[in-house]
Amino acid sequence: LAGGVAIGLATARQTPQPAPNALHGKVFSATSQVTHVTGKAGLVPKTWGTMVTLQLFGVAGPLDCQVVAVSRTGQREVLGSWRVPPHAHFGLPGHPNPLVVGGPSGIKLNNLSHLVINVVHGRTLVSIPVTAA
Repeated sequence: LAGGVAIGLATARQTPQPAPNALHGKVFSATSQVTHVTGKAGLVPKTWGTMVTLQLFGVAGPLDCQVVAVSRTGQREVLGSWRVPPHAHFGLPGHPNPLVVGGPSGIKLNNLSHLVINVVHGRTLVSIPVTAA
């Protein structure tokens, strides 16, 4: 019995665990030539729409941001908003971890055209096209 437990524990330690905030599903990415922000989106189809997880690199505060899902017909849906505090840096030299946000969209994956990450009432940080699913 002890040998079985030891083998089981050794095997469990070797089983790779998903990274926290890992992207799942279909992954799309883009980099803005203007802001140099890179966005990666993991999209998982659901019966009610699409679960979206974003990783953003090259983001420095202070910023008030939002992500908008845009359908192939032009319907726009704000998925969420967040604040990047002053002196916060994500995905930049010395601060390599991305800013990670996620949430649901009522737009089905096969109807999703792109995701737009904006500064609220300001410029687009990055737009991530979604190719036909």
